[in-house]
Amino acid sequence: MPLKCPDIKEQRLLIYKQLILSKVFGYLCRMHIYTLYFYESFYIQKRIFRHQFLERFCEGDKIRMQKYIDMFLASAPSLIENLKASLNNNDCHEIASQAHGHKAKLIMMGMNEAKELASEIEMLCRQGENMDSIKISLQKLVIQIETAVSILQTV
Repeated sequence: MPLKCPDIKEQRLLIYKQLILSKVFGYLCRMHIYTLYFYESFYIQKRIFRHQFLERFCEGDKIRMQKYIDMFLASAPSLIENLKASLNNNDCHEIASQAHGHKAKLIMMGMNEAKELASEIEMLCRQGENMDSIKISLQKLVIQIETAVSILQTV
């Protein structure tokens, strides 16, 4: 029985179909990854920074909103630095003062979770709790503030 050689047109069509399918599949995979990244990023942003409070407080005035955002961005690096330095020095009084002093800014930015952490840190310090529990909460707070800064710098 003679071997049947596939037609050149059939080979080209088959290769073309495979190419199209691989491109479509690759496109769908990339879109799925981008969609997951977008929703994950959006969730993180919604959890850390809720701009609705600031927008309501400023009555929708974008210039005022930007003023408060700029104030937060200007104070965040020194807050993080002071908190870390106080932690290294085991200075609970200073940690409590820093946490208490910045709660209003956290509230203004709609950072409720960060505000709760700051309140918890302040309470732990004032009650003289061990530094390990304070350190864990402080690390969470610093991560929240750093994430908020990176989000707000793109706004």
